[in-house]
Amino acid sequence: MMVDEYRGWRASWPMVTATLLWAGAFVAGKMSVGEFPPVTLTFLRFLAAGAIMVPVAILSRAEWRFPKKDWPAVVFLGLTGMVGYHLFFFEALRHTTAVNSSMIAATSPLVTAFLAAVIGSERLGAKQIGAVVLAVLGVVVIVTDGQVHHLGSVSFNRGDVTMFGAVVSMAVYSVVSRRSGLSRSPVGLVTWTFLVCAVVTGFLSPLEGSVLEIGRAASADAWWSVAYMAVFASCFGYFLQMFSIRRIGAARTMVFINLIPVFSTILAVMILGESVSAPKVAGLVVVISAVWLNSKAS
Repeated sequence: MMVDEYRGWRASWPMVTATLLWAGAFVAGKMSVGEFPPVTLTFLRFLAAGAIMVPVAILSRAEWRFPKKDWPAVVFLGLTGMVGYHLFFFEALRHTTAVNSSMIAATSPLVTAFLAAVIGSERLGAKQIGAVVLAVLGVVVIVTDGQVHHLGSVSFNRGDVTMFGAVVSMAVYSVVSRRSGLSRSPVGLVTWTFLVCAVVTGFLSPLEGSVLEIGRAASADAWWSVAYMAVFASCFGYFLQMFSIRRIGAARTMVFINLIPVFSTILAVMILGESVSAPKVAGLVVVISAVWLNSKAS
């Protein structure tokens, strides 16, 4: 069956489900950062996710044995897209809401496009430049809660600023993975970057204390949150994304990413009791519109 033959719910359900799972990671992360420090939380998540991906890579006969010349890029991608992103992500959730962090994360496609233009791998057209400016405006509305006229006197939340570090880390990962050509073997790349993340954070986690002692003190809810992020957000979400790309193509698949902040906001309000103001919703609409404009200009 050809890609173009998939329409409606048959085409949509894999990525709608995947984005819902990824959105849940913002809520699960918020529920666990109070009991697991960022490095330890990242280590536990990717130790479990890596343990799942290794047999999957072997059984699926994926291309996961990279030549020696590719290993510096593989390690770099693990350090940026997994270690860097998640340390910033979990640190951000310690200081800001799941709602704010997911809304800021929605700018990732635009930051990626901007970074690609800066290093010369892609060019930004007039529409894309306009999309970046529009996204910046939307983020300003979100982090100031609509108090744009008081921008000079606003004290920015530490978590909101830290979340931008996560966005930049993921943008670097996206650009480098494209330029390196390693994305041609997605299962292998994801497996190794998960393992790089687990090894690096495993070495760093003693700086925060004993993993065993931290684990013993953690509640069941915190542990279930870690399990959710490892199994559903990291693994199942990825599998659904790959399934969607095969069925409807990469371009149509990536459009669904815009649902993540929408689902995250709904889940955060329902599960965490977070509040959402009208200015934040307006800012989110502006950001999603900017991402849509960028996708049309690409």
